[in-house]
Amino acid sequence: MGVLYYAAEGNAIGLKQQQILDRVVSLEGVETFLDLDSFSKRLCSFPSCMSIVVLLASTREDLVKLRSIKHLLDDTRILLVLPDDQQETVRMAHELTPRFLTYLDGDFSDLSAVLQKMTGRV
Repeated sequence: MGVLYYAAEGNAIGLKQQQILDRVVSLEGVETFLDLDSFSKRLCSFPSCMSIVVLLASTREDLVKLRSIKHLLDDTRILLVLPDDQQETVRMAHELTPRFLTYLDGDFSDLSAVLQKMTGRV
């Protein structure tokens, strides 16, 4: 099962997260997108009922942009990394109906464990 990964270009935390994804899923199983347009186009051609999508919203602005493509994410299983745990940020995140939420200030071990379970690599 493939994993789609989106992180806005130029995000250093995105590199750390990418390494975790590569370890858990394997290099062949992760498709990485650094701009929203190419990510949106790929979502249109991906069998959504079979997909896991990892989204890195490093700022609240990134989260607002991701909400703009919510209709493309409807049948996907979303793992979402948020910039903070403020009430408004979490409220906006829940509009995307993620299966799992974590935050930028973590070590992503929780994300890794959830991803392993979802991909059957436990």
